[in-house]
Amino acid sequence: MNKQEVQDLIIRYNNGTASAEEKAWLENWYLHESGRQFLDENELPHPDQGDRLWLGTLERAGLNKHHTTRRLWPRIAAAAAAILIGITIGGYLLLKQPKTQQLAKSDPEKISPLTTGVVLTLSNGQRIPLNHGHRGRITSGSTTTIDQQDSLLTYRPGYTAAEAVETNTVTNNSGRKFSLRLADGTEAILDVRSTLTYPVAFLGKTREVSALGQVYFKVKHNDKQPFLVKVEGELIEDIGTEFNVNAYENARTTLVEGAVKVNEHLLKPGQMAVAETNEKIVVSEVNITEVTAWLQDRIIYKETSLETIMKEVARIYQVKVIWQDDLRKRTFGVILSRKKPLSNVLNYFRETGNVDFKVEGKTVTVFKPKNK
Repeated sequence: MNKQEVQDLIIRYNNGTASAEEKAWLENWYLHESGRQFLDENELPHPDQGDRLWLGTLERAGLNKHHTTRRLWPRIAAAAAAILIGITIGGYLLLKQPKTQQLAKSDPEKISPLTTGVVLTLSNGQRIPLNHGHRGRITSGSTTTIDQQDSLLTYRPGYTAAEAVETNTVTNNSGRKFSLRLADGTEAILDVRSTLTYPVAFLGKTREVSALGQVYFKVKHNDKQPFLVKVEGELIEDIGTEFNVNAYENARTTLVEGAVKVNEHLLKPGQMAVAETNEKIVVSEVNITEVTAWLQDRIIYKETSLETIMKEVARIYQVKVIWQDDLRKRTFGVILSRKKPLSNVLNYFRETGNVDFKVEGKTVTVFKPKNK
């Protein structure tokens, strides 16, 4: 249904001309508050249409409409409509006819960012799911204390030099950032579909961790114990620093502040080192704001190929991208939220008139608009 059709249905509902199926669909839609995207008060056919719908539903439910208060629609729709559904519909929605099911069918593009979860894997293989909202102690079975505060996991080592140090791994598939504060005070922020493997205490001559995906490091510098990050094709050594490692494909290290050494290449702030092969590292100047946009839950690109942008979209929403027409090299500049449904991203590109999409399940097909 488009906005006008919804508005017409509201009017029919309140003047008593809506069919039984239409009334059931509208009440169910009301309950789930999905009408908010259409029913902004400024866009209704009448200024008080929201209240009229509310009063009409109460009256048809056998409730005393005179006891209601003006402007209740935005605040108590969900709670009151739950009562309404129980009184007027009962089990009807459980036995909906096919036509009504089609009316309530979800938009295939309303895919939310990946929400599989965050998992902590201990050295003994035990996997512990981590809830973003948890606050308190995480049991590890070792001498190290692991605490969680929402999206931050903190390590406090209890190891001595004579003990064997365990290794933990955190994998983030939550659709949101997840942070670790390692035993030395270094903070590591994991992007979606990213993994960090690390010792629970740093007792050797170096501090070594391994990364997959994308991780932002705020290193607690220690001249006597260098901090090393191992990724495919690169060995990154901290020299008092904040840096971003993107290893979804060819490993890319971007220095934000301080200094790092990447396979003997010393970077300056604003430079990126890309491992084109195991032996070849290419250093270039980059826009730090674009590279670190994910830390602010944004997608930012300036004149970037659609192929590169869609690779990030595929990771965030866990979809497969198929190219019906070869539009990979078309360039776009975008600033988008990574928290919005997939439809927001696709519609942004559609508005340019240069590209269109078809979503079936978890597959996105990219093609040229018919008039192009």
